Amino acid sequence: MSTKIRSVNRKLPPEKDLLEDASPWYSVGKILPTSTKSKADVFTSFRPTKQCVDYSISETWTKMQKGDLKVNIKQTVANYKDIPPEICKPKRPKKTKLFSGGPPQWKFIDELWRLHVEGAQVKLKSEQKITSKQIKVQRALKHRNVHCIVQEMVGPDWFIELNPKQLQAVDELPHAVWFDFSKGGTMYCEELLAELGLVLRPNQYHVRKALLHSCGDPVEFLLVLYQLMNPARTSYSLNDRLVLSAVVHLSLMSTLKELHVRIPSPPNLPGQPPVLKKKLAKKTQISPYLQSLTYQPPPPRFSGVYKNKHRQYPQSCYFAYKSALEQQKK
Repeated sequence: MSTKIRSVNRKLPPEKDLLEDASPWYSVGKILPTSTKSKADVFTSFRPTKQCVDYSISETWTKMQKGDLKVNIKQTVANYKDIPPEICKPKRPKKTKLFSGGPPQWKFIDELWRLHVEGAQVKLKSEQKITSKQIKVQRALKHRNVHCIVQEMVGPDWFIELNPKQLQAVDELPHAVWFDFSKGGTMYCEELLAELGLVLRPNQYHVRKALLHSCGDPVEFLLVLYQLMNPARTSYSLNDRLVLSAVVHLSLMSTLKELHVRIPSPPNLPGQPPVLKKKLAKKTQISPYLQSLTYQPPPPRFSGVYKNKHRQYPQSCYFAYKSALEQQKK
């Protein structure tokens, strides 16, 4: 006799809520939970962590619904009953331990002193580093300021002071330019440019071209040579400064002469006769006790204001034109 066992998989009915069954509203669907976290048991958090005689935990659910709005309220209450103090053992008083008032001495005095000195040295070294940095910054700022002041005193960037040998070479340049221009050579001009200190020296083609365009004028020769040496310059090189300083030396006397002719010095103001003050006759009294006590001090010998009635000119070679100009006026 054979028996067949037939297994039937029946779906369990969903969990029903008693409040939902009693309410006139019914749910259309149920939203399934999607979180993988398991719900924490509320009762475990309310269980006592210390000893107690008895405790009780109660949970109350309240559900309210109005229209599509549904509110669920859950309240958990726990009551604990502590152990009566009569049953508990009395607490023992803490024992007072007597000690010397300080920790045990694990280091000797010399070791403590050495540690103190090392800490002071580290602090002093850090302070010295900070002060040295500040001194370096101050020195750099001072050097920068002094450098700017010296640059302002020297003059513009394109000017450089020439030594006596260079000035002598510049003074001989007009004769050399005229000689080479008339003879069609460049030897004398190249020698004077070498004495002036040009490095690298301009080539022969530039010197010849500058001579042709200058027509024997040394200032024009130097200006044309300055344009030919480096037409795409962005700053003044040493050669540029030497050439422009030579141009200033050659043209300064004529410039001062023209300025003296066009802007003459103002004449001296006509002297006004001094106004003489009338001296009042002193009244002599019979007795010195009857004379007035007003004291008039004598006038000062020097007023403190310096006035020079003569014209003064600087003793410079650039003012050598003055004597010739005065002779032309006569």
